[in-house]
Amino acid sequence: MAYGILVREVMTQNPVVITEDKTVMETIKKMMKHKVGSIVIVDKKKNIKGIFTEKDVIEKIVAVAVDPKKTLITKVMTTKLCTISPWLDLEEAAELMNEEGVRRLPVIEGEKLIGMITVKDLLKTEPQVIDVLREKLMIKEPESKPIYDSKRHESGPCEVCSNYSDKLQYSQAMWVCEDCLEEVQ
Repeated sequence: MAYGILVREVMTQNPVVITEDKTVMETIKKMMKHKVGSIVIVDKKKNIKGIFTEKDVIEKIVAVAVDPKKTLITKVMTTKLCTISPWLDLEEAAELMNEEGVRRLPVIEGEKLIGMITVKDLLKTEPQVIDVLREKLMIKEPESKPIYDSKRHESGPCEVCSNYSDKLQYSQAMWVCEDCLEEVQ
């Protein structure tokens, strides 16, 4: 189901870029100044060389104790870029993000960077994208991120009176029967 909205209609134009001769610290400061979660790294001719994201800060700088003042951004940027055309439908952008496991796509026309589209852009424009993202979570992490359902009932022994019940309810970090529910609340 196409959404009928093109990437170019939703993308951020003129995304924040930085040249490849900068340090990680300079890059992070520029990201903070512009309040963005990613920055595209370009060479002097404005050709795209990579992308650097908030996730990269954690995984490639903080977690391994790299000195951001001495490290060039080219040493830690992601070079395998997933990009998209401005003429594609938002549905295709959502599917591509889902397949590649990314939250941001540089928008390329010809060989020129003309924009950036993010999951946030998609959600603001097309709330149905949530279904695509939910599917991704269920496929990748079905048990590790269960959705808590406060109306769900479990069966087993009550953690207060130890009596068996088919309708245990979770309250105050315990599974309790209906008879003990008022007691723990």
